[in-house]
Amino acid sequence: MSALIDTWFLGCRAAATAVLYVLFAVVAGGAVSAARAATVAASAPAPVTVGSGKKAVRQGISLELLVKPTHAEDGFSAAVVEGAYADVSLKMTDAATGHPVTVMQPRVWIDLRKGTGDFREKQMACSDKVRTYLQGTLSFRPDIDLNSYFVLTLNNDASISVIDPIIGVAGYSQLYAMILLKRPGEDWVFSFDGKRLYVTMPKAGEVAEIDTDSLAVVRNIPAGAMPVRMAFQPDSRYLWVGNDSSDPARSGVTVIDPFSGTQAAFIQTGAGHHEIAFADDSRYAFVTNQQSGTLTIIDIQSLAPVKTLRLGDGPVSVAYSALSKCAHVVCEGDGNLLVVDGLSHEIISRKTFEPGFREVRFAPGDRWYFTVNGKNGQILVFDAAGNELLHSTVVAGRPEHVSFSTEFAYIRSLGTADVTLIPLAALGKAAILTPLVVSGGSRPPADSPLLPPTADPIVVTPEGNSVLIASPSDGAVVYYMEGMGVPMGSFKTYGRLPRAVNVINRQLRQNVPGVFSSRVKIPLAGTYDVAVLLDSPRIVQCFEFSADANPALQRLKTERPVMVEFVGSALRVEAGRESVVRFRVTDPVTHEPVADLRDLIVVTSLVPTGAWRQQLVSRPVGNGIYEVTFTARKVGIYSFNFAIPSLKVKLYQLAGMMIHAVETPAEAGSDVPAGQKKD
Repeated sequence: MSALIDTWFLGCRAAATAVLYVLFAVVAGGAVSAARAATVAASAPAPVTVGSGKKAVRQGISLELLVKPTHAEDGFSAAVVEGAYADVSLKMTDAATGHPVTVMQPRVWIDLRKGTGDFREKQMACSDKVRTYLQGTLSFRPDIDLNSYFVLTLNNDASISVIDPIIGVAGYSQLYAMILLKRPGEDWVFSFDGKRLYVTMPKAGEVAEIDTDSLAVVRNIPAGAMPVRMAFQPDSRYLWVGNDSSDPARSGVTVIDPFSGTQAAFIQTGAGHHEIAFADDSRYAFVTNQQSGTLTIIDIQSLAPVKTLRLGDGPVSVAYSALSKCAHVVCEGDGNLLVVDGLSHEIISRKTFEPGFREVRFAPGDRWYFTVNGKNGQILVFDAAGNELLHSTVVAGRPEHVSFSTEFAYIRSLGTADVTLIPLAALGKAAILTPLVVSGGSRPPADSPLLPPTADPIVVTPEGNSVLIASPSDGAVVYYMEGMGVPMGSFKTYGRLPRAVNVINRQLRQNVPGVFSSRVKIPLAGTYDVAVLLDSPRIVQCFEFSADANPALQRLKTERPVMVEFVGSALRVEAGRESVVRFRVTDPVTHEPVADLRDLIVVTSLVPTGAWRQQLVSRPVGNGIYEVTFTARKVGIYSFNFAIPSLKVKLYQLAGMMIHAVETPAEAGSDVPAGQKKD
């Protein structure tokens, strides 16, 4: 606590911002004051040889850094090159015994060396950088920070806000970036390695695929009618999307191959909203059909249904336990709680409680599972080993969601701003659960005009002992640290209403004892300093590695000074109607947005004849985004080409893009994609 208080005051520039600044500096890596860091002497930079690593021994701890191209073993270049991914690993062992050191989380920063100098200049630059990194200001940021994370909010409009929690100094906005979607998002899920974020867009009939490094949509994947819930199977082979279409023939699940971005299958299952769970060996998928009152079990290898079970009135949630090898389902309409054997696919238990179930979820470890009843406020806790009811408690305000940290279950209710915490350590031990209550905002979620989100409104931070709570009624994200009686602060969402919250974790992960690793994208060619900081014992060790120039990127830079792409690729517009079309302009090497262009000219023509042609001047929107107002004269394909006189970019020098103009849907509000007629 003394270290926290130390940092609270030493790291602040102004009393008004002191609390937020330190709290979010703690979030990003722990409480380390600039004054304490200044006493740490830096070691000489140790060069890193690609593929072999270099070691340094400091205070009995052996540190070895390895930087390797991600695809070196696949016949690609054996050198680290700009614009490509590299795997960065830090191995920590006891210098005397060789045993892995697992109890310390190292902090690591990677920064391109901007100038040249002698050995002493290099040494001082590294130690000075570490001291400055700890202050967490915008004036001096490393090229790659492997200690922080971004907070994401899925907003009420077609956008995702990216918030940098470490920036808390007066005068700086914490809004790091905005990700613009084709239509509003509903649910989201990360790929296994965290490099891709997928977002369902029900009104577009697509899933947006977002690169978490560039924070940009890389493609929109067709995902059937009204895609809502989404989940990766455990082995990450397929991405499953629930289609909540009102047309029974189009209601089911779309299975997407995330590598090719194509549809592997559409499986009709039944009417209504769909929730999805998987056997832990990725052999079967379990899909609920709320309106049909059934559960469809699908063989993943053949992508075909093997059985449909009638459950009851309105199955709304399903969860699978790797310990019991069973799927557990709750029905909202009749209060049925059912257990389905994962191998025989038979219902082996059916219990009936009061109607109103909203959710069933397993706590970490897959033994205890919680059910949430939004009508009577009951929270029921069961032991999956015997499917026995262990605990029952009542929560105020129509509970509708449960999330877990390693220590607590967090219950979110619609009718109150408070969040209820249940200690997981008490499960199966205490006769009566004693919930804790903390504020999740100043106004209850029900005060917001938004419907309850499909995606989670509460997420655990990478530290594991704190959570972020989306408060749409307040237009903020609340930060709560476990053990505290009140939240520690909140993040603004700058006029947008956050329906759900998530994080992009940039920290090193210990996947092997004593080995902390991450995959990073190398922004530019040159020499990089890698600064490593350990808290106890206090060690600063500096390494360096070099990245070669990428000939392909250099050629692209020469041939195409900028890159232009649609915001929301695979665009469709309605013929005869005025539409706003947006573009993103980026540097082809750094992928940074190119802003404030006043002469981005767009020339569009009807393909293939080119008989109709129109020239438009775009309007800058911000962050490298530009827009034009376009009206297609008739149904057809229209090409878009660009010219930028100020950058000496001539017409047709950049790759052209296409937009499909379709007929205006006859039925307003239909979930049928534009240009297609309902059967």
